Amino acid sequence: MKNDKSFWAAFGNNMRLMVVIIVFQLTISFVIAILLNSRRTRFSEFHRFAIFLPVVVSSVVISVLWKLIYNNEVGIINTFLRTVGLGSLARPWLGDPKIAIYSISVVVIWQFVGIYLVIFMAGLQGIPAEIYEVAEIDGASA
Repeated sequence: MKNDKSFWAAFGNNMRLMVVIIVFQLTISFVIAILLNSRRTRFSEFHRFAIFLPVVVSSVVISVLWKLIYNNEVGIINTFLRTVGLGSLARPWLGDPKIAIYSISVVVIWQFVGIYLVIFMAGLQGIPAEIYEVAEIDGASA
């Protein structure tokens, strides 16, 4: 196993995938949680639902959906790029070894950001109002 190059390549790919997914999922969900917690609008419940929806949708449905989005010939991304005159940026998103891992990362981040959003929202809503009042009295801004 020490000299197995394919093992170490797979191990490196998994580590890269793990780091990218963890960093972006936590960052994106924390920012969204802060925005949804600080602004009480009539659409905040809809936004929570829309962000959490991919978590409860079957992984098979999500994989088929993103396979269609990433399709080289008729996928939404490449079609959009060709339509706006950026056809040179169209590529096989899942077929190019240099970018496939990042294309997969986008799907996983999109699918599971809702879980962390719920966790962060629960934590933010658990902060007592007195803390915000004291911070305001001390001169803290938003």
